[in-house]
Amino acid sequence: LYDEDGRRRTAIELICILALIILDKEEYLWVPKDIPRNRENEVFFASTNWKIQTMIDAIELAREEDLDSPAQLEKRINMVGADLSRTKKAHAVVTKTKERMDPLAKVIVDYKRTRRLAEGILSLPEGEEKTEMMAEYAETIEEFKNAKRFLHIYKITDDAEIIDFDKRYEKIQQDVAELETRKKAYSDHYRRLKKLNYSLQLAENPQYVYGPSYPAHGPNIEKGQSDLSR
Repeated sequence: LYDEDGRRRTAIELICILALIILDKEEYLWVPKDIPRNRENEVFFASTNWKIQTMIDAIELAREEDLDSPAQLEKRINMVGADLSRTKKAHAVVTKTKERMDPLAKVIVDYKRTRRLAEGILSLPEGEEKTEMMAEYAETIEEFKNAKRFLHIYKITDDAEIIDFDKRYEKIQQDVAELETRKKAYSDHYRRLKKLNYSLQLAENPQYVYGPSYPAHGPNIEKGQSDLSR
């Protein structure tokens, strides 16, 4: 019940340690030469060393997460799962908002890029120079006019409105990036907790600690009777 430093072991540690004892000490332990591939329950056919390492990893993970019991682990899973769900929903909302703003944002970029040259040419007095410039930069001028028409459709008619949109677009981009980071963090944390939960389930699974042939797996245990009941 206590470690070498006199610290009382947690329930999670005890579950894993009991599995370690069984895996490491029982003479009749079923140890396959190779792990069968493409099996639904491949984990039950894993080598003893792999199973032992899984239990050790579970103990370390529980300590990192400061978890004492399966009940506490279940609460943490539910809490992180709820945070992940809320973050996914928020991320979906802001992503759709950004997608609706993307076309206008591109038009504004095109408008800013072409505006100075196009307006400069269009403001020239009529004459040979303007005609030559209009011909040389016809594509740029047409791009500017199309962008300007698009802005008018969205009722953006002056620089102040463009600045306002740019600020809102920058903010939505920041929100998307922040929520993506949060979603990944919650997702990674959730997977860690689920992995720990799965390891605990394995630690209490007779087929895992005794081998796939449980309960009729060796001479030391009668069929239908586990070692823990003796």
